[in-house]
Amino acid sequence: MQSHFLEQGNNAILRCYNMFPTQFGRIDNMTAYLPQLREMGFNAVWINPIQIAGDIDDFVKQDSVRYKKS
Repeated sequence: MQSHFLEQGNNAILRCYNMFPTQFGRIDNMTAYLPQLREMGFNAVWINPIQIAGDIDDFVKQDSVRYKKS
């Protein structure tokens, strides 16, 4: 069984993925992507704010993330 890095008595490397909710569309799509992030070696996730900041007319997000459906 693998122990938590804080229990090992030393500092560990934080590998953080910056997750943009607008790329996934729904929260369940974000959680479905988490196993892929783990496979890529990430051990932390930063989730950007879900709301659109400011007054943006006709905002459309063009990019997207491909995730494996389980």
